Amino acid sequence: KIQLNESILILGNSDADNSLNATLIGGKSSQLIKEGSGKISLNGNCGAFEGTITVNHGEIDFQDNVKADHAAVCLFSGTKLSLFENNSLRSLKTDEHAGVYLNDYSLTLGSLKEDKAESVLKGKIVGNKDSQLIQEGLGKVSLNGDCSEFKGTILVNNGEIDFQDNVKADHAALRLLKGTKLSLF
Repeated sequence: KIQLNESILILGNSDADNSLNATLIGGKSSQLIKEGSGKISLNGNCGAFEGTITVNHGEIDFQDNVKADHAAVCLFSGTKLSLFENNSLRSLKTDEHAGVYLNDYSLTLGSLKEDKAESVLKGKIVGNKDSQLIQEGLGKVSLNGDCSEFKGTILVNNGEIDFQDNVKADHAALRLLKGTKLSLF
């Protein structure tokens, strides 16, 4: 078990690949920061981590049963997030050089339904036909990046979704459920 309380933990300041096989606990101002060009695989329960996971370099994999539904994740500088199980996040922000690889899994954003968390995806989103990008609750997701390799379903249940700057999602299905607002820019 790693108890951060309201602290900052910096991992992977090298090109080596590592695994974090522990329960991660932390308050809203706690931070887990991934540095270095290597990959970090999260294998433990992150359900009690309410802070921010920031990936400045390299890759981060969410393995089986990570459950990070209270965490905000930020991806920068060509970083990559890969799912190997269905997962949920409070929010996700990526820059234009980052990538989100869903494989055959679902990523739910806005998992705290009463929270108005905002997700901004400026980077690449890749997923097979069984993958899903889901926006739940009162929050908002803005898609500004390359979705041309996403072949799954974008599902919005309440909240808002914005498609900005000529987003190409030619191969994706879009499902808007009750209470959803769609904006095209």
